[in-house]
Amino acid sequence: MVGTNWDLDKNLKSQGLCGRGTEGRGKPLYVALGPLFSRANPINAGILLLAWTPQLARHQKALAASGLVNHSLDTAIQARSNAFSIRTNRPTQSNSLANKPPTPTIPLNTAALDQFRNVGHNDADCIKVFVEMRIGKTLSIDLGKTSRPYPPNTPMSAAEVIDDILQIWNVTWTKSNTFPLTSEKASLRFHGNQNIIPTTEYLPILDFYQMHKSAPNHEAYFTKMPKQAASTKGKVLALEIYMSNEDAKGPDATSKSTGTSTTLKRRKEKENDDAGASKRPRVSGSLQSAFVRTLPGPEPTQSTKIKIVRAKFNVDPDICDASAEWPSTFTNDTEEALISNDIFKSGAMKHCYKLSIGDKNYIAKRFFEIGKGRDEVTLKENAHNLTFDAIRCVTAAWFLDKFQESAGQHSVQVAQNFEITDVLLVEEVIEDGDAPSPASGVTREIFEAEPEASRRIVWMLEPLRNANVTHYSGTNQHPAGSGQLAHTLYSFVHFAYEESNGTVVFADVQGSPGRLSTNAMGMIIFDLMTHTDEGDSGVGDFGEKGIARWRKQHDCNAFCKALELGAGESDDEEDEE
Repeated sequence: MVGTNWDLDKNLKSQGLCGRGTEGRGKPLYVALGPLFSRANPINAGILLLAWTPQLARHQKALAASGLVNHSLDTAIQARSNAFSIRTNRPTQSNSLANKPPTPTIPLNTAALDQFRNVGHNDADCIKVFVEMRIGKTLSIDLGKTSRPYPPNTPMSAAEVIDDILQIWNVTWTKSNTFPLTSEKASLRFHGNQNIIPTTEYLPILDFYQMHKSAPNHEAYFTKMPKQAASTKGKVLALEIYMSNEDAKGPDATSKSTGTSTTLKRRKEKENDDAGASKRPRVSGSLQSAFVRTLPGPEPTQSTKIKIVRAKFNVDPDICDASAEWPSTFTNDTEEALISNDIFKSGAMKHCYKLSIGDKNYIAKRFFEIGKGRDEVTLKENAHNLTFDAIRCVTAAWFLDKFQESAGQHSVQVAQNFEITDVLLVEEVIEDGDAPSPASGVTREIFEAEPEASRRIVWMLEPLRNANVTHYSGTNQHPAGSGQLAHTLYSFVHFAYEESNGTVVFADVQGSPGRLSTNAMGMIIFDLMTHTDEGDSGVGDFGEKGIARWRKQHDCNAFCKALELGAGESDDEEDEE
């Protein structure tokens, strides 16, 4: 306001400013002076008046005598207090867009949350169970300790508590042992190898706890507990699941006594390994196999580029008799596919390329080596041997179904976390004037120079998987391995040998991690080889000699014995003949 023509003397003398008149005439000074003298800013008004003190000196006594200044300050303070009260007492506004109840579905306190977590039971009522595995005289460090709460009405029976714990431990146990831990031969004990009160293992867990807590020797059950259990509040049980060494290892434990004689036998056999094939062994008399193996014959040829056509696999459910059948015409059966030009991965004999059909990704395989030299494989040889390889996988899947059926009938807990890969046989359709795909390794000139019956660019497809490979056996090496999965595969090979009347042995068993048909993760077995009695099942078939080598290297494991697979005629007996 400094520098303005506003006459303070004149305005202060005007009616209504210095007087105490009615509303509209006797307004307080801070109202008449406008925003700078507003109720919301009485301090600024005071500062402004002080700045104008020389000009207002003449009226100071008149203002003080009239009480106008004090009245203005009191009025401003009261107005400010009223405004603050209105803001703090404003009614609550609900969000009309939120369709949530005004209160939580459960009370937000510890007891209620514990009750919700434990299916209707307060955490204080639940029994905290700490469990360790005792095998023989020692606690298992490999399996570690397990703890979890159980509602008070949970039965202590094996199906509710013991199996629940063993299921966790079996993830680790079956990596190095054939058979999983089961509750049939397990006994429940307190920490420190203390026996429980007889028959209490069938009580609900709360009754089990109270029975031992009120026993005369309850100190033996609850005094010396592991540190973690002792520091836990509430009702706590420190338990052990006990198994003898023999029960934990299963039938494997009884097969070790024959190791010395088997080793000596192998040394003797190895010296004469190349002397000739052994006689075909006798198989179990109870086995009546209907398996028939037939070879895929030459297939008609037609070709294309960017487009492919699939072969159909025919498998007799009773006798296998697997074969591949190509459609008679490609007119209505072609599919669009996209194959990479660069090699994704190579093995000893095949190149692999990424290929997609719609939204499904595959690995496309072709031979580049079959024993004649690198890149010396003709189109006809590639198509012929890929067909053999696909038939091997289809045949293995048939045997696996029979194997698992037999395991169920014998109540043998073989590994379930593996399966044989799905395979497709596809052919590129090469139309007039087009060239084969770069991935095929065949130029247009080479393709057109081939006899018409050999102009086939065939691929074997498998679902795209992890590139990490685990080898369980070689072409002529058949180690026993360790763990449930390895022993299952080992016994599967033995089963297929018997089921085929001694005419088929699966070799070069390998797998990669992948998603099974059950949607669970497991091992996908692929690129199987076979040794057959005629030696004509494809690349790597060593015929009777390959079968004989498997027989010499094979030691029946617990699964072989549980499935009652015949050991066959011994080589010692044959040599004596």
